[in-house]
Amino acid sequence: MKPKNEKAKGRMLLCSLAAVLVTTALFFSCKKEAATIPVSATGGNDIYQIAELIQGKVFAGSISANANDSMLNINYNNGSQFVMVQQLPGLLQVDVPNLPSAEMVTSVYGVIIKDDATGKMVLLANNDPESKQKFDAVKAALKGSYTSTITFGVTVVHAENNTPKPLYGGI
Repeated sequence: MKPKNEKAKGRMLLCSLAAVLVTTALFFSCKKEAATIPVSATGGNDIYQIAELIQGKVFAGSISANANDSMLNINYNNGSQFVMVQQLPGLLQVDVPNLPSAEMVTSVYGVIIKDDATGKMVLLANNDPESKQKFDAVKAALKGSYTSTITFGVTVVHAENNTPKPLYGGI
């Protein structure tokens, strides 16, 4: 016959082991590789899938922006990165609002900004055939609201000793 406290220890050990097994099973069953999920299955607005389409890097943080007739200046995370977008005259001039929570994709083909609160996206494609083709693929994959325009060019400037690390893409 076992003493009572040995039975209690056995039950506690069994319950702990069961809890660990359930947690592990849930963790591994819910975790999917991003590359195996088609864009259409995520509602079309998964920023990581969109970043793959334009071979971009994803950053998350706050964005403040100001614009004039020819330039859109985007300040990411209080100056850790600046994005200067030269807009083409005669095309839609995009106004990016100040966003306390946003995701931004930078690429050699252009820039994409997603407002985390509303899910709306701003697409800023460079003015060359390859960039236009890449962004056409993005538009085809998107579900929901977006604004798009062609730009003359995009320049990304990282602040000295404060280069943000992308959440996805690049090093």
